Amino acid sequence: PEITTEYEFGVDLKFLDNRFGIDVAYYNRSITNQILRVPVPVTSGYTSQTKNLGEVSNKGIELMLNLTPIRSKNFTWDIAYNYTKNKNMVESLNDDLERVVLHGAYGIEMRAEPGKPMGVIYGQTEARTDEGQIIVNPAGIPLEADEKVEYGNVNPDYTMGLSNALTYKNFKMNVNFDYRKGGMMYSYTQRLMMFVGNATNTLYNDRNPWIVPNSVTDNGDGTYSENTSAIDYSDVNNFHNQGSNASRNQDHMHSKTFLKLREVSLGYSFPSQLLDRTPLNSLTLDLIGRNLLLFTPESNNLIDPESTTFGNDLLGEFGEFGGGPTTRSFGVSLKATF
Repeated sequence: PEITTEYEFGVDLKFLDNRFGIDVAYYNRSITNQILRVPVPVTSGYTSQTKNLGEVSNKGIELMLNLTPIRSKNFTWDIAYNYTKNKNMVESLNDDLERVVLHGAYGIEMRAEPGKPMGVIYGQTEARTDEGQIIVNPAGIPLEADEKVEYGNVNPDYTMGLSNALTYKNFKMNVNFDYRKGGMMYSYTQRLMMFVGNATNTLYNDRNPWIVPNSVTDNGDGTYSENTSAIDYSDVNNFHNQGSNASRNQDHMHSKTFLKLREVSLGYSFPSQLLDRTPLNSLTLDLIGRNLLLFTPESNNLIDPESTTFGNDLLGEFGEFGGGPTTRSFGVSLKATF
């Protein structure tokens, strides 16, 4: 069985006739024998095995602030702000394993390693000299390093939310924002766009020939010479193609940072006088819009950081594999009580 041990303490305070409130909590959670689907060699006849992975800890804080700046007879403005920061760590793996590859695609791996957060991302990078210079082949394309490097991990630095509720007589408006800072995701859509030349980073140097900065060629005797081979027109696609330049796998990773206008709703509650001669106790009409605006870092102009095609558990944090775009939705709600 998966065993969770946790302690938590916090405080909930209200002031000024409940017009200001603060609720803050600290938690420390340890999960022993965490159950996860782990990939296995397909030669076994299966693709994954559900097993006890090891011990994972989570420590963090949760903060909620409530504020009512205006409260009058006809108008009320309520603000709610929440902040969550979690520190995740793999404490140990069962069977004395040094690492477990939880998921992967085209050479990029999401791993569990003791002493690191759950979901560390590893991938290829350029081969370099001891002085840090990039080693290229005769065509000027970087060679692949022997060992994969750590790109980052899937966990956010923190998340925040802000909600505003404005009430005027029988009208009520809600505006909700969500913000996530940090974390990384894999994007096959990015890989595909680079492969066909539609990604903006393939416009480097206006696709004119260029020499990889700080690059050298191997003389074969332990020495290196300054690289003078430019990436030619015919090799631009090879430079951005993971098949011929595996080091570009790092370009398939995106930050999960985003700001979303999560929801806006406008509602009207019909006056009780209009319902006196009906069997209704209340009647409310709402107009609702969800996922109306999305802001991401400049480096990510393709993917909603919340999109995934790998499931809803930890493996879903890996990213997306050619998934469709997320949707903006609009709706109308009519609620009646009898």
